[in-house]
Parts: sequence; structure tokens; C-alpha cells
Amino acid sequence: MYFHWNRITFVQLCESLGITLRLALFVTSILRGRPPAAGEEIGLDVLWSIQDSSWVLKMTSGHGRPSQNDFVRLYQDFDMLSSAVIDYYFGSEATIESWLVPLHKHPELSKDDVQLAILNARKVSRAEFGIIESGILAEARRNFSDSEWEIALSGAFLELKHINDRKQTCMVLRNGTIAFIVCD
Repeated sequence: MYFHWNRITFVQLCESLGITLRLALFVTSILRGRPPAAGEEIGLDVLWSIQDSSWVLKMTSGHGRPSQNDFVRLYQDFDMLSSAVIDYYFGSEATIESWLVPLHKHPELSKDDVQLAILNARKVSRAEFGIIESGILAEARRNFSDSEWEIALSGAFLELKHINDRKQTCMVLRNGTIAFIVCD
């Protein structure tokens, strides 16, 4: 199916949907089967490139160090990259074991790994979690002193909310391998 748009109509449509023109052009290029040039920004905050015959999707907040929402993910083909980008902008949180998990905003996470981590999560108090978090971050800094990305993925946690009990919080390690249920 092919639509003929003039530039003004296309820009108005993008603005009404709350998407950037760059993202819309990226999606259009996907539909045409032609990827945009490597290194081209996809949206306001997501960039992709080609590295060692893999597609690299990277989200950075631009503050020099990886933040809780930043990620880097390699894909073997353009179709997988395209699906991840579309899911990032238009997807929604997944529910895993009654926890809301923003897998669409964290393509570096595996749903199966997160589910296993949640099933094996240990309940701790907020004070206990603070001690655990400090220890894990210190270990990540020792192991990956030259890589801010490895430290972020191995030493930082993602906070999840429970669908029924907002007083509970599940803290999942950014690599998806460990989780703690923090109770007040």
C-alpha cells in the first residue's frame, strides 16, 4: 500500500501522534525496505549504527554516563532492529508475575531472564536493599572499571511497580539476572 503525502500533511500527522519527524522517516524507510544511513538518529534519543556486521541500537541521555533508561543492544538483522525501535516508541509495559516491566524501553532485557529473577526474588526491607545495592554496585565497579556501560548493566537496578500493591517495589538488576522485592 502506498500513500502520497505532502510534507506539511506528513509533519502534522507526526506532531498529532507525538512522534518526531526523524522517527516517522525511519518507519517509512522500513516500510519501503530501505534502512536509513548508519549513525542516523532515529528519534530524539535513540541512535543506531553498524558494528562488526551487527546492528547496534543505543539510547543515551547525553549526560556522559549511562542512566537508568539508557541501553545498548546488538541485533543480527535489520528486521529485528526495526521491531525493537517500533516497540520502543509504540509498545507498552509487559506484565510479568504481576509486575509492570518496561521491556519495550529496555530491549537489553530478556523477558525469560526477568521472569526467572522475579520468581526467585528475595523479600527485603528498604534498608537491607540499600546495603545490597551498594555491594553489587561496588563489585560491578571493581569488575568493570573501564566500562561505564558494564557498570550500569551489572550494578544498577530498574524499579518495577506491582499491578495491585503500589507499596511493593521490585528492583531488578539491569542485566535481568537478580531481583529483590522491597517492602516498607
